[in-house]
Order: sequence, then structure tokens, then C-alpha cells
Amino acid sequence: MTNHEIAKLLQNIAAAYTILGAMPAGRQENRFKILAYENAAKGVQLPPI
Repeated sequence: MTNHEIAKLLQNIAAAYTILGAMPAGRQENRFKILAYENAAKGVQLPPI
């Protein structure tokens, strides 16, 4: 699995939490999960320093 594929997977998980958070029963904690998965996706995509 490549870094690009991992980043895409993490972005998809963030998108799923976004959809769940938009539902009436969505939890506020999903917001932090969304940010965590988005940040992880960005971190995987960035080249090492």
C-alpha cells in the first residue's frame, strides 16, 4: 500500500465521520476525529524532512 493510498483511506474515513456528524444523532466528538484523520492524511502525503 502506498502513502497516497493510505492518505486516500484516511480522507475517506474523515468524510464518513463528516456525514455521520451531519446527522441529527451525530456527536460533537466526531469533529475532533475528522480533524485527526485529515491531519493524518496530510502527514502521510508530506515528504519527510
